[in-house]
Amino acid sequence: MGTLMALRKALRSIRAGVALVLWVSAGFLHAQEALPVEQVDVVEFGQSRLVGEVKYLDRGKLYFKTDATDTIAINWADVKTLSTARHLRVERRNGKVGFGSFLPGAEDKRLAFNRGDDVEYAALEDVVAFEPIEATMWDRLDVSASLGYAFAKSTGVEQVDVALVLDHDSERRSRRLSIAGQSSKSSEQQRSMRRTIDYTTLRLTDSPFFWGWRSEYQDNDAIDLDFRVLAALLGGRDYYPRPNQRLRGIAGVAFTEERSSGSASRANSELVIGGIVDWYQFSSPELDLTSSLLLYPSITDFGRLRSQFDVALRWEIYEDLFWRLSFYHTFDSDPPARSDGGSSVRDSGVTMGLGWTW
Repeated sequence: MGTLMALRKALRSIRAGVALVLWVSAGFLHAQEALPVEQVDVVEFGQSRLVGEVKYLDRGKLYFKTDATDTIAINWADVKTLSTARHLRVERRNGKVGFGSFLPGAEDKRLAFNRGDDVEYAALEDVVAFEPIEATMWDRLDVSASLGYAFAKSTGVEQVDVALVLDHDSERRSRRLSIAGQSSKSSEQQRSMRRTIDYTTLRLTDSPFFWGWRSEYQDNDAIDLDFRVLAALLGGRDYYPRPNQRLRGIAGVAFTEERSSGSASRANSELVIGGIVDWYQFSSPELDLTSSLLLYPSITDFGRLRSQFDVALRWEIYEDLFWRLSFYHTFDSDPPARSDGGSSVRDSGVTMGLGWTW
């Protein structure tokens, strides 16, 4: 019965998050007309040559659609040549962003990048990501969901984990909605819930720099946190982008409203300092490792420091089915007054489960 109640709570959190993304996305998620059928693209890799439609390049894979294969993923390192007349947003290894198309006739492992007023030749390895800016909203929307359950009879510990991530990228913006819920219970302790919903939108530029904002809701029984609502203004930079890795530095200012058990809610202003590291391997086995560390030194409550550290490993088992292992660690040096009179608090956990991507 307790497990069913935990699942119901987690599903309620997901429904709330989906409602949030529909509301947030109302202003920008609108479909565009598909590209003309007669416009074709050509890619050569290994001993193969395909004619069809370029979708995008992301995380070391070129997504290409043909009438015979539908959309397939090709390792970018295996591509010899690529040509397309579609207008692309192209990200280079040096972090610069440009717009143009790829002309035919370039040598192997090189691209003829048509920028409108001139043609620039570049090595394929110098291009780390691109997408057609005319693509429809649904082509740009990626959804990933996972569910995990664990029970140890010897200790009586039961754990349920639910996660949902929606990504949407356009010509100048990158958006992510993430919903996560964890429930744990043991024979000695009552059930503890941890739920997080956060939405981030970033404005991309023609340089490695970006800016944007983030909003978050969180509650956590393990640290007596009834709720915390956060709104933050962010800026940052991409460092050393590669087809198989990305490093981002982030800084900004945040405003929070929070309440702990046994205390009144209070407002707080904080700095935001941190970084995000993505690493992915698309040879067998296909791996995707993402880690982030965010520090929140308080401005209004000098001396207080919060931190959030997350690591997630995703391993594709078969096509869109993947196994997920994640770790989180939360720290607060001086939380609002707690019912047990404690000072600093920490909470950490490891979850695993199966997931699916669309």
